[in-house]
Amino acid sequence: MHPKLRQIRSRVRPRIAFIWRLGTNLALTALISGYPFLAGLLSLAGADDRSYSIAYRGIVLILGTALIARNFAVRAYPSTLLWIPLGAFWILYAIRLAADTTIAPIALHFDPNEYLLFAFGTCLVPMLALSGKYDDKALQSALPIVMLVLAISCVTNLYAGWLYLLEGEGQALVSGRLESLKLNPIGLGHIGVSLTLLSLFNLLSLRTGKWLQAKPLLVLYIIVGIVVVLLSGSRGPVLALVLGLIAITYFSLKGILRWGILAGIPFIFAVAVALSAGFEQDTGFAFLTRFSSLGEGGDDPSNERLEMIRGALKQFSDAPLLGDAIEEKTFNFYPHNVIVESLMAVGVVGTVPLLFVLVGAIRAALRLLGSRVYHRWLALLFFQSIVGASFSGSLYSSDLLWGLLGVMLAVTWFSRPERTGQQVLSRGFLFLLSRCLRIVSKSDHRGAAKAHRPTS
Repeated sequence: MHPKLRQIRSRVRPRIAFIWRLGTNLALTALISGYPFLAGLLSLAGADDRSYSIAYRGIVLILGTALIARNFAVRAYPSTLLWIPLGAFWILYAIRLAADTTIAPIALHFDPNEYLLFAFGTCLVPMLALSGKYDDKALQSALPIVMLVLAISCVTNLYAGWLYLLEGEGQALVSGRLESLKLNPIGLGHIGVSLTLLSLFNLLSLRTGKWLQAKPLLVLYIIVGIVVVLLSGSRGPVLALVLGLIAITYFSLKGILRWGILAGIPFIFAVAVALSAGFEQDTGFAFLTRFSSLGEGGDDPSNERLEMIRGALKQFSDAPLLGDAIEEKTFNFYPHNVIVESLMAVGVVGTVPLLFVLVGAIRAALRLLGSRVYHRWLALLFFQSIVGASFSGSLYSSDLLWGLLGVMLAVTWFSRPERTGQQVLSRGFLFLLSRCLRIVSKSDHRGAAKAHRPTS
């Protein structure tokens, strides 16, 4: 190569790496806290026009497409066998989506084009964009940015929800659950959970520093996150928070302190219930009532979800092999559980590959959470996304689940230097070749020994 060209290349390469690092940060931040951030701003402005959120989804789609092109160009995708069941599921699900929205349309809750936009634009594309070989610097610099955007999202939606309540809008006065104009109580609760878990994990396990990762700021984040979870009054986020706190205790603390806290969980739970009762009595937000209603036959939303699940399972029993439809036909809505929805939509043929992928990703996330690498905070959010998808998610809109599933594939595969693409394939080929040669040599030795054996 000409010396001038080599000099230009040495100057350009770091800048290109910085651009892709910035793109990865933007994509990861958009996946975790992008829409709640936009929802808070739109709620404060009183803008109920969906064109803003559609434009935002379009920008994310463009960014994701650019990252996918880059991943293909530099061969950054992991050579894992999980691509086979993952591809099988998405092919079957795409066929189902096309059939129910375009080829033979059925009655649906939303506009048919929205299912395609959300499934491919906000789930599949981010998953493929974030499943390329990761950059350590990008993932390390992403954490303080994600926490800051989550904190801003919590504050803006909290304030907008309070204004929404004072104006007598929404269902907060009836249900006792805070919501904003553009973010429902479940979404509000989950951003509070994410902020709480990430801040506590950063405080106990990761390096703290100045500015965005200073200890006083992290403590403030934790307080804001817990308040948001309490005001949302949603059961799914509370369960995700409890499980996340147990995971942080187990993986972040050591010795007597770890086992003392885990053994004291019943006492901690009793104190939390007592404090929550006082909080509910003082504020009127039905945090405990939402849980106590489960033992009294459940509230109306919970009973509706159970009916949706029963209806979805009935549709699955009618078409167990390939599924029946993308929505439950009685309520024309998703059944709020991705596994049940998968059985309903693509049957056993599509759900078995999905379960293979989820089990593999969960194993990878557990391995990542138990390691000492900096970016193990991503595993916490992945488990939170699984809880969210199990209680209030859908296959075509659980963007956090799909995006972090792609991250788990990339991070865990490329975490080990011996497990990088062609090296694994070449080692496997050499292993098989050596085994074949050994078998051939043994047969030759046996043949030679038999030829030299004296005949009677």
